[in-house]
Amino acid sequence: MSEALQSAEIRNEFAAVRLTVRPHGRGTRLEVSSGQLGTSALLDATVLEALTRFDPEALAALVGVAMQASDETVDAAAAEELDPTPERA
Repeated sequence: MSEALQSAEIRNEFAAVRLTVRPHGRGTRLEVSSGQLGTSALLDATVLEALTRFDPEALAALVGVAMQASDETVDAAAAEELDPTPERA
């Protein structure tokens, strides 16, 4: 990954993310990473500007959809680990 230009951590009682400005191609991207989840996303100016067009209720709904999808993935992985069904040969 390219050298970071700037970095900051944003946290509350529910989450913590690191924001890092990185050079990318002929511009820059904002990398948003979650150490707790081990996930990250590179966002360009177009995506960030689009987020500014959402009202608070629409943003809350978007976050809710993402959290539900994440929970379903985690629940499926946990269920797979607990499944006592023997592996098939």
